Amino acid sequence: MKLDEPAVGCYTLNGESVLTFPEDQSKENICAPLEEVREQNPGTRILLVLDNFSSHICEHTRKRAHQLGIDLVFLPVGSPHLN
Repeated sequence: MKLDEPAVGCYTLNGESVLTFPEDQSKENICAPLEEVREQNPGTRILLVLDNFSSHICEHTRKRAHQLGIDLVFLPVGSPHLN
């Protein structure tokens, strides 16, 4: 399915999944779904797999994820087929 607007989603195996449609993919707007994922899944380990989009790998996003207790794992560079 192809969306014409940015979508940020988190599918959980054991918990509450989250899907948001931020205005853009800025670092600030990427952190809001992280907060929602944590809010919907308190007290659980969260491991989030991301591609290497600039707002995903920036220090701002990494710091916020760390503050929320979310572990980030990044896909290998040049592997869009894994998105």
